[in-house]
Amino acid sequence: MKVGNSPDSTQYKVIVGSYSSPEETGIHTFVFDGATGTLEYAGGTGGIGNPSFVTEELRDGQLFAVSEMSPEGAVVSYAIDEAAGVMIQTGRQSTRGNHPCHLHADPTGQWLLTVNYSGGSLCLYPILENGAVGPLSDQVFHHGSSVRADRQSSAHPHSIIPVPGSDLWLVPDLGMDRLFLYELDRPAGKLMLRSETVVEGGAGPRHAVFHPHLPVVYVTEELGSSVGVYHLNLAGLSLERKQQMSTLPSGWNGVSTAAEIRITRDGRYVYASNRGHDSIAAFRTGEDGSLVLIDTYSTLGRTPRHFNLDPSDRYLIAANQHSDGIVVFSVAENGTLTAVGGPVAVNKPTCIQFYRI
Repeated sequence: MKVGNSPDSTQYKVIVGSYSSPEETGIHTFVFDGATGTLEYAGGTGGIGNPSFVTEELRDGQLFAVSEMSPEGAVVSYAIDEAAGVMIQTGRQSTRGNHPCHLHADPTGQWLLTVNYSGGSLCLYPILENGAVGPLSDQVFHHGSSVRADRQSSAHPHSIIPVPGSDLWLVPDLGMDRLFLYELDRPAGKLMLRSETVVEGGAGPRHAVFHPHLPVVYVTEELGSSVGVYHLNLAGLSLERKQQMSTLPSGWNGVSTAAEIRITRDGRYVYASNRGHDSIAAFRTGEDGSLVLIDTYSTLGRTPRHFNLDPSDRYLIAANQHSDGIVVFSVAENGTLTAVGGPVAVNKPTCIQFYRI
């Protein structure tokens, strides 16, 4: 698919993570044309096993990725050479645990945080002056379980997300049915537990997004195929569930799990993906942050593990892991989705991230 040549088009790079062997191209780069909604392949890099999640933040050409491996995973840093069109690996550090599945750079650019899903731990690393990831500074372990013996026999932290306007980080733990709040002590390079919230048994909290204007956080509940809506009290360091919404259409009884969640920058719409139903659920937000389901939209493939909104909120790109393709959707003013063309081939895509060229 070709990038449009409109002189007023807005172009972005799209980074796609995947499940792949170190010998394969695992991190792919596309150029996305925001005027036409089309993608053009621009290359990729290998040398890393299962780079299933890459950071949303790219500062001065930096990129960070997990290597979701067992018995020991890793975090890997890259420098992006735009002129040469290549990614150069600058650092690699063990996560001292199995299957790191999510990571995030501290807003100051000083620290990198990740979680080991199977290892049940959180890891904190310094980001060195040259942009490389430095040696492990702190590791925190979760211990516990919940009601589902097949999926919740031990702790499974699934993401680590900065709480806007604070030094706090939210960690949903799928295995424990808990939402943890940690404080990042930057001078000491430590993570300190500040609170934990019990979630309904068997829900399996996975990923989360914060409303841009309200003290509200939306959490995908993987095992429950639902979104939990929570009020965040920063002063009291507490989360209170206000609503739970199914991500599936009424009457559908197949096997499905919820995965990624995103919110538009104006806070008007929330989207969540279903693996099994293979769809994106679109919600409209109320004045208090509550959700109303608009509809569900087929992702034209199987197992949408991840998706993302482009920086203009005019497009959504979904990664269909088990049908080896990514699909572009246009986002209408009323929040509805329409596919733009067919799937673009990528082997086992698992993560979509944008940055402006």
